[in-house]
Amino acid sequence: MSNWDSGGFRLVLEIISAAAVLLGLIFVGLELRQNTAAVSAQAIFELNDSSNNAFRDVAQNPQLSELISRGYADPQSLDENELDRFNYWLRSAFNSHESAWLYFKKGLIEEGDFAGWKGSLCGLLEQRGAQQFWIRNLGNYADGFVEDVNRWCVE
Repeated sequence: MSNWDSGGFRLVLEIISAAAVLLGLIFVGLELRQNTAAVSAQAIFELNDSSNNAFRDVAQNPQLSELISRGYADPQSLDENELDRFNYWLRSAFNSHESAWLYFKKGLIEEGDFAGWKGSLCGLLEQRGAQQFWIRNLGNYADGFVEDVNRWCVE
């Protein structure tokens, strides 16, 4: 029996097996990268779609637009029903921003994609009515989100 028949053949099979495993791992890594990119694109689409729907609602409804403008400037000028509607609108806005923050923290959207959401959030908190809502509703949001928002926009 030759060297090739015993140990040499086994060595070649082990090398081929190791190469196959390595190629399989590379393939899995590439698939994961593509899947992550698809999930990121879907997350950005969903966030933008949600935001665009809210903006469209305001643009198409002059009463809602006027209510939000008044609520931003002076929430005390709103009657009870208007204040409820304004607070629901703000809750929706802050919830959308928290979702963007969660996607960012989980690595589903990149910092550059999140920068617009961060700027929008800080712009929202420049409005007196939004500031008052934020202070009253801190407990409704994730602690990390509250800490980041306060660091970026409030402090």
